[in-house]
Amino acid sequence: MHTLCKIILPRQAEIVGDKDGTYFAECIRKRCHSGPHVFISPEGKYISWEDDWNCGCCRPEENDRCYTYVEISETDFLALEKLDEQN
Repeated sequence: MHTLCKIILPRQAEIVGDKDGTYFAECIRKRCHSGPHVFISPEGKYISWEDDWNCGCCRPEENDRCYTYVEISETDFLALEKLDEQN
């Protein structure tokens, strides 16, 4: 078993709602992975997210960046896991 990334989704409450501090949208990919982060929503959906460098309004030094969020299938997540295992 590998160590998980566990980075928490920025703006979590805006994306998954306020869960009274009982739910954290932590990345479930391998620590030090490349590519997007992935978390499982309270409804069991796989959601990938990463910095949106094409937004046109953010600069690399800013702490409050734009992000892209995309629902992916479990198959897509497993493919990312396989890539993580190869690296």
